[in-house]
Amino acid sequence: FLWGEQGVGDEIMFSMFFEHLASRVKHVIVALDRRLVSVFEKRYPVWQFLDRHNMPETLPQSDFSLPLGDLMVQFLPEMLRTNHRISQPILDPDAQRLNDISNILEVKTRPRVAISWRGGAGVNGLIRSMTLAEIMAGLPSDIDVDVISLQYDDEAEKDIVELEDRRVELSGLDNRWDLEGVFALLRCCDAVVTVDNAVAHFGAALGVPTAVLLPASQLQFRWKKTAMKNLLFPSAEVFVQKRPSDWAEPVVAAWQMVSALIAQEK
Repeated sequence: FLWGEQGVGDEIMFSMFFEHLASRVKHVIVALDRRLVSVFEKRYPVWQFLDRHNMPETLPQSDFSLPLGDLMVQFLPEMLRTNHRISQPILDPDAQRLNDISNILEVKTRPRVAISWRGGAGVNGLIRSMTLAEIMAGLPSDIDVDVISLQYDDEAEKDIVELEDRRVELSGLDNRWDLEGVFALLRCCDAVVTVDNAVAHFGAALGVPTAVLLPASQLQFRWKKTAMKNLLFPSAEVFVQKRPSDWAEPVVAAWQMVSALIAQEK
């Protein structure tokens, strides 16, 4: 019996060890964020998934129980030592939602890049966040792309209106609660540019090229330790501040990566 205890991004990161667990254990019960239940039910149909915020009064019987994050403690050292590779992508969008969103987007006329610029509340969230203007400052004005906001807080729409950049648009989804829709939309994008938040984990888990912008003053072990990043997030590249609070250089470098990807597709 495994139970999630952190945010949805962390639950996705820890789920990257499900494949290793499944090779050793047949019957697994997982309690995690309800937005992820349907996603993993399709991937692991013989496992049982529960909404960790709405648990039954009597838990299913199990021989062993541990928090989801302990899968990393159990398996990561061996996986790094043996140069193990996790099957990619970790997540697949719902086929019907992917078809629906693809039809709505219709014929692709410009590259699509998803962005997110805030990383949560509190001091740590503020350190890894920036403004919409800062994340867009690295994109040259003459590059014609559709920039889709996957920011999931209440201020995102206001930020977009105030920026007055015609390239930036809302996703048309409930970015916080409709994760099946968000995953399908991400799969329709050419790249993701984001700070270290749930969107970074979504993009990387879906195998979309993802530029992750990181502050200089936080450890960020999952991204900054190269061997771990390459194991868990092979489709992601990290761009780190050289000076605390100065986002200009990593933002420019991230958009240069995206521009190179776009040029390759033409």
